[in-house]
Amino acid sequence: MKVIQLQGVSLSYGKDPILEDLTLEVDEGERLVIHGPSGCGKTTLLRLIAGFLAPQRGTVVLEGKVVSQKGRILVPPEKRNLGMVFQDLALWPHLPVEGNIEFGLRARGMPKKERKKRVEEMLKMVNLSSHKGKKPTRLSGGEQQRLALARALVLEPRILLMDEPLSSLDPELNRHLRGVILHLQERLGFTLIYVTHSREEARDIATRLVLMKKGKISEIPWEP
Repeated sequence: MKVIQLQGVSLSYGKDPILEDLTLEVDEGERLVIHGPSGCGKTTLLRLIAGFLAPQRGTVVLEGKVVSQKGRILVPPEKRNLGMVFQDLALWPHLPVEGNIEFGLRARGMPKKERKKRVEEMLKMVNLSSHKGKKPTRLSGGEQQRLALARALVLEPRILLMDEPLSSLDPELNRHLRGVILHLQERLGFTLIYVTHSREEARDIATRLVLMKKGKISEIPWEP
């Protein structure tokens, strides 16, 4: 099943083209890594899939439904059944760990008892149960990354978008968290779109690899 289909998508800022007639299809359960240098349009592409931007030309289809088309966002981000982990994590600094994870569930109107159960399960899954009362600023870099993952995954998205999530970490912690991401993807079965400029991260994570350059995508022959 094709969970993501981008059909002839183009987007420019002023006279500068960011994405040019881009077409991409992603199968359910894939771990697609988008590899390329800074400024090539990787983050813009994720924001387009997430619904923060609309293509000026072309169509975005998620799970068979047109969600953006020709300058219009037809389905807003919160209705797209996807999660996103930003490079800067964007954690809520005033909320403790459990509050950060619970936030999206509360916004959806989930009953308190069910929210508590879901949060506890996710805390165990990312090994943060002993830190649940701490504010994000009291966590290490790796713990903050795991919190960002938990906050995205607690909503049980079918698609997870990750934008250079490990770029600021030292090599050892980076490798460890790659393993955490792979474990969670295998356990939960979501489709992963992972953006990086690191060849090592791409090699470890991808079941499929594409190269992005100047707003266009090309397939790279790849055997995981």
